[in-house]
Amino acid sequence: MTGGQFTLPEGASTLKVAQVSNLLYRRFPIGGPPDRPSASRSQAGSTAVQQIGNLRYTFQSLAAVILISAMMLGTAAANQLYRVTNVNTNPALVNEFYLTATNAVVSINGTNVHVLIYKDDPPSGGGAPMQLPGPLIELNVGQTVICHFKNQLTNNIEGASIHWHGIELDNDSDGTAVTQDTILNGQTYTYRFIVPRPGLYWYHSHMLPGTTTFGGMYGPIIVHDANETALMAANVLPPTNRTFQLVMSDISFANGFVGKIYNGTNVSLNTLIQLCENYVLSGTGDFFGCGLAGTPGDIFLCNGSVAALAGTFCAPAPASAPLFYVGNHQRVRLQLFNQSISRNTYLTLRYPCSNPTGDTNLYHIGGQGGLLDHAVLDGGVQGGYDFQYAPGTVNLGSGMREDVMFYSSGNDGDVIQLVGNPLLGAWNLSASLPTNYPVAFFVVTNGGATDPPPPAGWPILSAIGVYTENLRLLSTNSLALPPVPANGTTNGLIQFRNDTPANGVNSGPNISGYAATALDGNSGNGSWPYVPHPPTAFWAHAGDILELAIANSGGGFGSAVHPYHLHGFSMQPVAIYTADLQTKLYDFPYNEFLDTFDIVPGQALVFRIKLSDRPKLADSATGGPITLATNDAAMGGNLGRWLMHCHIFLHGTIGMISELNVMANPSAGVGTTNLLVGPAAGSNTVSEFIIPTSSLWSAGTATPWLHLPSTSGTGSGNVLFKYDANPGPTRMGTLTINARAVTITQAGSNYVQAPGPLTTLVGSGLIEPVDLAVDATGNVIISDSGNNTVKRWTPATSTVSTVISGGLNIPQGVGVDPFGNIFVADYYNEAIKEWRAADGNILTVASTAPYNPSGLSLGYGTNVYWSNPGNNSVNEWVTSSGYGATLVAAGLSAPYGLDVDVGGNVYIADTYDNAVKKYDTAAATLSTLPIGGINTPWNVAVDGSGNVYVANGSGNNILKWVAASSNVVTVVPNGLSDPTGVRVDANQNIFIADFGNAAIKELPYAFIDPSTRSEPWFAGSDSLPVVLPPSLNLSAPFAPVAADPWLTITGATNGVVSFNFTANTNNYARTNFITLLGQPIRVTQGAAVHPVLVQASTPSNGVFYVSITNTTAGATYSVLFTTNILTPTPGWTVLGPAVQIASNQWQFVDHSASNKTRFYRIRSP
Repeated sequence: MTGGQFTLPEGASTLKVAQVSNLLYRRFPIGGPPDRPSASRSQAGSTAVQQIGNLRYTFQSLAAVILISAMMLGTAAANQLYRVTNVNTNPALVNEFYLTATNAVVSINGTNVHVLIYKDDPPSGGGAPMQLPGPLIELNVGQTVICHFKNQLTNNIEGASIHWHGIELDNDSDGTAVTQDTILNGQTYTYRFIVPRPGLYWYHSHMLPGTTTFGGMYGPIIVHDANETALMAANVLPPTNRTFQLVMSDISFANGFVGKIYNGTNVSLNTLIQLCENYVLSGTGDFFGCGLAGTPGDIFLCNGSVAALAGTFCAPAPASAPLFYVGNHQRVRLQLFNQSISRNTYLTLRYPCSNPTGDTNLYHIGGQGGLLDHAVLDGGVQGGYDFQYAPGTVNLGSGMREDVMFYSSGNDGDVIQLVGNPLLGAWNLSASLPTNYPVAFFVVTNGGATDPPPPAGWPILSAIGVYTENLRLLSTNSLALPPVPANGTTNGLIQFRNDTPANGVNSGPNISGYAATALDGNSGNGSWPYVPHPPTAFWAHAGDILELAIANSGGGFGSAVHPYHLHGFSMQPVAIYTADLQTKLYDFPYNEFLDTFDIVPGQALVFRIKLSDRPKLADSATGGPITLATNDAAMGGNLGRWLMHCHIFLHGTIGMISELNVMANPSAGVGTTNLLVGPAAGSNTVSEFIIPTSSLWSAGTATPWLHLPSTSGTGSGNVLFKYDANPGPTRMGTLTINARAVTITQAGSNYVQAPGPLTTLVGSGLIEPVDLAVDATGNVIISDSGNNTVKRWTPATSTVSTVISGGLNIPQGVGVDPFGNIFVADYYNEAIKEWRAADGNILTVASTAPYNPSGLSLGYGTNVYWSNPGNNSVNEWVTSSGYGATLVAAGLSAPYGLDVDVGGNVYIADTYDNAVKKYDTAAATLSTLPIGGINTPWNVAVDGSGNVYVANGSGNNILKWVAASSNVVTVVPNGLSDPTGVRVDANQNIFIADFGNAAIKELPYAFIDPSTRSEPWFAGSDSLPVVLPPSLNLSAPFAPVAADPWLTITGATNGVVSFNFTANTNNYARTNFITLLGQPIRVTQGAAVHPVLVQASTPSNGVFYVSITNTTAGATYSVLFTTNILTPTPGWTVLGPAVQIASNQWQFVDHSASNKTRFYRIRSP
């Protein structure tokens, strides 16, 4: 390395241009890595944006008006920053827009250049002009972002995404290769998140992003502080017409195409990066590509244009560009964004030579994480520490941003310059940049109010009594142990190194000796959940406060400054140490939140982060990308995989990258958060787990009708609770177990448990159905072993479809994960296979451990458990790592089925031993449950209360071991023939594979109010009391039935059955029944009531008057006539409705009567 750049060593490979000019940068082929499962399409979260926008989150007020920053550009040479088009009807709460990645041609220095851009692309047309950089996105703290992204790039095999650099959003919107699929040409992805922190941010692709970012796909984001309006009113901050954004980047191109010259040919940045990666990891490729890919672009851009100096450096002319106008003796605010791939943008302010006393300081007032308490001057020597650049200047590494002020002075017409300069010493990648290259120009104009100069220490937030949070006052947590068998480390020192990584053969950028190249790209279409964890990965729990260190340990060919970027969370710098953490060099005297920080060789930054929770808004995609099937939630957005890496694009892509994994607190959990119980007094249980097993669990309740015999205990198990009889309507109470809220719904006193009945879901088309599973939407997945297929029963239509039609040989157990992927124990092929929901392909997950695999379960996670009756074992395959292990190797005899509880304990149908056994994963022990009456148990299921259900084959029934009492009850005593599969869903509905009857059956769990419905004699409509739970499937084959034509079922929505009834023309009451889930509900209708005429007269010729009494409340009455009393009723003429004149009196006046005889009839309605 010379001057911080790679040079070609003697004897290194010099590949022919033809070999690399069209190099495709992809780490694994289209369709994803081999033998890796993938996720299913998301059902996008449907929670209303308004509702999420109103969540009680720690946002500052949404009431502040969005601040519109001014861009007073004085010349056409500079591109104006256009704002993205907000299409939402509630723009104060939601900024919804459309961005399309597309190819474009822009003029740079008079050359038409083919670039890649994010285009503002609203569906109605129009939008901001296509430009480089992408449109400015302005937001307020607490605002919801909805971005509809589409990739229309050509020749873009890497795909694209949007990474919202620095924003503390929810994980699925982070736009990286470990949070989403790359978006390929023609595909779309909708990002949804809430912005919690003010500051300057930016966006770019994070899918092998060298080519796309260098080619122009980036843009600025401003999240306004709610205090800005008050700060401007107090003259602390300059107003919007003295606030300017400068988006800085660089580019190289030849013959109008972006790239760099390699062996005489212009090639893409990713081609060079691939050559460098191959050289480091395998010894192939070309070392020379490393040097080319890591250096800054040849041409510096400000707001998409090349800055141009008119006049002389000593006396710039107003024809310089980009040009801004500022008042004399005024404070001016600059919001600076460095969006280059490797350049350090080192900025200084220069006055004309005629004004040698002008204030050249750039006062740091905020930036990446919002405004500071006080203005500070960066650089120089402070507290004995040398920052290695001049005081009062700004030094922005790749990806960094800063909010600064300067104080203008001079004569009318003077031009103040903002210039860039090379950095020497450790910043060797930027050492060869030109001296005083132009960035922006500011023309001084006389007139207007003047400001006092802003000294260092000028109050910013503190001027209005607001202060930045100080994480140094909080106690910290240690990193968590990686979950077995995932990779990871508990060493909180991150080392940027430039030596040979453990997985490489030549020196190159890495973190702590490992080059985790797989983290920076995927092949799309379901591959993202299975990018492996590197050995350098960190693991921590939600809510933790971590103190970590990032050291630039150098090594190899030389040392360079590395900008460290952490995704998802803002860092608060604490101190700078030597790289070995032995000597403190500098204490940060103020509090600031950052996401990117330059790490100098031989030094380490010690920082703190707070793994704060945030709302989770589910993203969605079309055309191929796979998203998690999750719903919107008020919490949980901080969970997931968050990358950390050097932001020099070459370094991060080829190995100077790792991740922080944030997990839900694994120390405690519950098996269910909702339970439905009957109105009679009784008891039940909730499964809980706690880690380590020596820890105490705790439980409590403030609900007076709920009682806990024990409120604490040791280890995992089932928490017993009791409940009183319910004397009134349905009620809800809450248990708190291990800090988790469990809602107990108790049916009202009139309710009874529905008989069911045992109902056939699928009664034809199956041959020897062995097992079944139920997915998150209620679909039943069926192992149709005699047909060598897997089928799906859909409750909405009560129809069956074939999901897997080939590749299986006597399929046995089945399971379905949260992504919709189906796992199958393929008995005679001796393999565990997965059907990918993304593309319908079948992958072999495990083929070495299965030995005639039979039972299969995914438990409460996505790890696959299966039983091998052929070698009497139980095994586990860990999805995230591809690791498999045998859990139970002895003590079993033909275990044909199994299930897993919330704590990871395995319940086994030990078929030939006629027993159900439990494998305790924490203690690694096998025990037998006290369940009598077992005869050939083929399978088991366990619910969230710890109750165990047994498919009792030779008993032709389903047994239930009740955790609350250890009693055994027969929940399905008859109607079955050799049941081989049983599953219980979250609502305690029981699903059964009835092997001997070749059918799939269900016993629903519900409570119904059977109270008689009393209806009036006339026609009308009514509804039954709500079924509990309201979410129960009441469509066919569970649809309610009315036995008589005068009763008609009109609907069943959210547990409420509606019906119509015709008028009763009889002079006696009538009764019939609506049958709901096997429970008859009586409906009685009163006898017809005939109104009595109490007065009839002809007050004048041709007028007839009638008064009606003895009416029925709620009824209406009409009057009919005929001139022939023998006319059948249908032939009578309707005159019109009677008019109600009192609570029990109606009248009708016929003004069309004549002297002819007329007969009148009254009817209702």
